[in-house]
Amino acid sequence: MKKHLKISKTIKKSVSWIAKTYYEYSAACKDFEKKSNKQNPEEQFLYFMNRKYRDAIKDTFYNTISSDYQEKAWKYFFDGKKVSFYDEKLIKDEIDVWLYYLAKELGLLTTI
Repeated sequence: MKKHLKISKTIKKSVSWIAKTYYEYSAACKDFEKKSNKQNPEEQFLYFMNRKYRDAIKDTFYNTISSDYQEKAWKYFFDGKKVSFYDEKLIKDEIDVWLYYLAKELGLLTTI
């Protein structure tokens, strides 16, 4: 991983946790979209926040991870699927870069 893309262990742990809840954000958005009465301001706010996180996770993933490794990386990170030793090293490096940009997108990293 490039030196300027390093993030602290605490931030990496936090952004990994946020990323791993992708399916929960997606499910919450689908539930809200199915409702006929969408006038509750609190539910609308939660929907927009869930949608923001869901979209940020998906967009940064597909924009930063090499297209050759996207499917393997998705299954490795989100579904816990095992990969070969060689692929694991490459996928971990790709995921580290993705987590950096996701943390930046979510405002967990600031530039000075």
